[in-house]
Amino acid sequence: MAVTDPRDPSIDKWLRSLEPRQELVLRFAMRGRFSQIRSDRKFEARIDELRAQFNDEDRLAMILADARLLGEQIERGARRGGFI
Repeated sequence: MAVTDPRDPSIDKWLRSLEPRQELVLRFAMRGRFSQIRSDRKFEARIDELRAQFNDEDRLAMILADARLLGEQIERGARRGGFI
């Protein structure tokens, strides 16, 4: 799936079909990649909902680290003309 508009309702539906931890990792990674969604209230509200499920700081730190790694891989792929 190529992501050209992260606010596409089909992408939101797909993200919500994932396990909450996976969804949160992907949303954090997407937020890092697409600056236009940083101001999207609906997108941010969903991140807040998911973060509330992971109130343990150690667990949340691991999720953020995974999102950072995923974001780096996305950037590498984009530079090579790959995904997202």
